[in-house]
Amino acid sequence: MKKEKVKLGKILPILSVFAFILIFTGYHVSAQNQERDRDRTQTRIQDQTNCNTECLQERAREREQKMIQIMNESKIISSGKPDEILSEIDSQIRNRERERNMYELHTQHLMQNAYNYQNRERVASSTNLFIAYGTKKTNELGAGERAGVLNSYMRAFGRLPESENDWEDIIKIACGNWPVATNTQAEIRARENFRYVYRREANINNPHDNAALTLMAYGLRPENRNLNSEKNALSIFTRIYGHAPKSSEEWDILRAIAYSGATR
Repeated sequence: MKKEKVKLGKILPILSVFAFILIFTGYHVSAQNQERDRDRTQTRIQDQTNCNTECLQERAREREQKMIQIMNESKIISSGKPDEILSEIDSQIRNRERERNMYELHTQHLMQNAYNYQNRERVASSTNLFIAYGTKKTNELGAGERAGVLNSYMRAFGRLPESENDWEDIIKIACGNWPVATNTQAEIRARENFRYVYRREANINNPHDNAALTLMAYGLRPENRNLNSEKNALSIFTRIYGHAPKSSEEWDILRAIAYSGATR
């Protein structure tokens, strides 16, 4: 028994030293790992920050270029001159039959309002040419949808676009951008429609509610359509109203349901 105690007495200090070495080494390795992980995390955050900054700068440049193009297009379309409009869309061929058909289908109806335009003939020409040919920013919509944008604008403002600023708002609406001009009555009506659809008051500080109100009031078209979202929205709209959309106002409500992200 005494011999065993002696042996244990010799072994215990050795084990203690060995354990200390393991603990120290483990701590040192753990510290190195933590430092390395911290460095990697900082690197990832820095890379993400740089990426976000670059992305934001790129998006800002794209928005600026888009606004410049919209301004240029609005100046051309407001002139009501076919040659300038055709040149803008890189076309040298004027299709008078198409223009006549668009006038009979859409423009004639749109021009029936009694608003006192400064130059009614030019307004009619700009409107018809916009529907018939569009612009580079709006040619993906198709003639019927461009006429729909004009219907939404007329419903909101009680008239068709006449000035360059008016046409700038038309192109913005067609591209899914907020217009500069506003109309109090249109926004009051949008709040009423919002209340009916969502069974609550709209919160203007909520971006989804704000988007829904703008879509309902001014008829913004989505820049990228989602047919599944529109299909679901059609089902919701029909369930609420008991019928499919008929008027431009009802189609604007459907788009608000489809794209705003607002919920009950």
